[in-house]
Amino acid sequence: MIEFINSNFFTSLITFIAGVVAFVVYFKQRNDKKRDVANALLSEIRSAERAIEKVRDYVRDTDRSDANIKVLDHNSWAEYKYMFSGDLDEDQWKEISEFYSNAELLDDIIRQSNAVFEDNAEKIRSNMQRVLADLIELSTVSNEDDDVVRVKLLNQRIDFFDRMYDLKKNDFTYTPVKYVNDTKRVLDDLHAVSITSAGDRVKKLAVRKRFY
Repeated sequence: MIEFINSNFFTSLITFIAGVVAFVVYFKQRNDKKRDVANALLSEIRSAERAIEKVRDYVRDTDRSDANIKVLDHNSWAEYKYMFSGDLDEDQWKEISEFYSNAELLDDIIRQSNAVFEDNAEKIRSNMQRVLADLIELSTVSNEDDDVVRVKLLNQRIDFFDRMYDLKKNDFTYTPVKYVNDTKRVLDDLHAVSITSAGDRVKKLAVRKRFY
């Protein structure tokens, strides 16, 4: 027995077993990692698809692109796509890549559009403050009326201004046509990936497999 343990055959056998165990552990960890990433991809794609439909509805209903909607919170595809080079065909790979690329582009267009609308809103607020300051000045110019009359007149003018602004505020709002058109163009290129063969393949990769 001692001779067997000290033999070259036993040493080789132990080395072989250790190698097999190491390979099994590596193979399992790799599969677990790929499954976790596939689940993340599937979750991101489904979430983005829901957000895209919300943006589509908003643009259709308002003809504006300042939607307060985030399409893609994270891009796991850009980070881990190398792991799926042997699992997807060329068309499936292209389909997922274009979906993520267009989703990021849509987010960028919405972000720029919101910046323009916010700048426009800030200018409107500034103009409103200037008009209100002018009204107050007009109400205090005359010394013929007492304070009560001047305050009453000021309130009437402010009320009239508020009512006219509510009626005309849509006319004051600048709609950046470029961003609206860009949004519509990108939306035309975006379609649901989860129901395609690429989506089906990701779903299969996301299923937990028992390892023996």
